[in-house]
Amino acid sequence: MSRRTLLRYVLFQLRGWLAITVVVAMLWRFWRAPAWLGAVIVAVWIAKDFALYPFMRAAYEREPWNAPSGRLVGVVGIVTQDLDPAGWVRAQGALWQARVLVGGEVIPRGRRVRVEAMEGLCLVVRPEEARPESAAGS
Repeated sequence: MSRRTLLRYVLFQLRGWLAITVVVAMLWRFWRAPAWLGAVIVAVWIAKDFALYPFMRAAYEREPWNAPSGRLVGVVGIVTQDLDPAGWVRAQGALWQARVLVGGEVIPRGRRVRVEAMEGLCLVVRPEEARPESAAGS
């Protein structure tokens, strides 16, 4: 994926590289700027883009490292506003908009829910089944 991300970054930078090359060519043609100066300007411009790549890489990845999609599936959260059929759920320390997986069901505030899927930034949840308490001393 790293090569694909680098390729995507380079393809986005090509337009800028072409533009600076045209500007340098115009400087050389109309103002008789030395060719070596033009070459240095273009090389510095391209070097700048490669120096910025480590900082920009995440923006060019198809699925950014911090994207929530899929990461919350299976997580248990707490309903903070009744889900009737939509409301708010706190999961992994963040507040998420959520809707009930099965239509018509109301899940009251304070109830535990499990994330079944994500639709954009909206969690699709179902009520968490009450787990039997383990016997003391086991």
